[in-house]
Amino acid sequence: MLLLVVGVAVTELAHWGRRMHRVATFGGAWSDQVRRTAELVVADAAPDAVLDQVADQLTALLALRGCRFVRDAPTDHPPELRPDGSLRWGPTVWDVEHLGFPSDEIELPTRFQGRPVGRFLLLPTPASVPSLSSRQTAVVLADLVGAKLAAPRQQLSR
Repeated sequence: MLLLVVGVAVTELAHWGRRMHRVATFGGAWSDQVRRTAELVVADAAPDAVLDQVADQLTALLALRGCRFVRDAPTDHPPELRPDGSLRWGPTVWDVEHLGFPSDEIELPTRFQGRPVGRFLLLPTPASVPSLSSRQTAVVLADLVGAKLAAPRQQLSR
């Protein structure tokens, strides 16, 4: 019995080690992605270039089947990826770690100074389980888009 317990503990430690290695490897890569997007936002890049880059990054980061940006306000209440990386579906917080993303389209709002500017509609891959840090990085990328799209309006108001 003791041998079984030790075996399970060693297996769990090995899985944890692999997960931490993945987090360390991908964390550095995604911080570079955020930096590159921020450079596009600060530069005089066309908003469409920023939108395209972020849509591609979100698709890779969250293992999506598709991703599109819309400026209109939601007419329904899809699951929403929140700034803390949680997924809220109406009043319920969806347990992404155990259930993965739902198969329904997910909304990722883009904001500037707390105000909505638009939203990305994410089409998840069935049973994908993006990490909390990936989901939080997605929110940062979306907010960079919000800053880019709101920038011309901000300059006009000065």
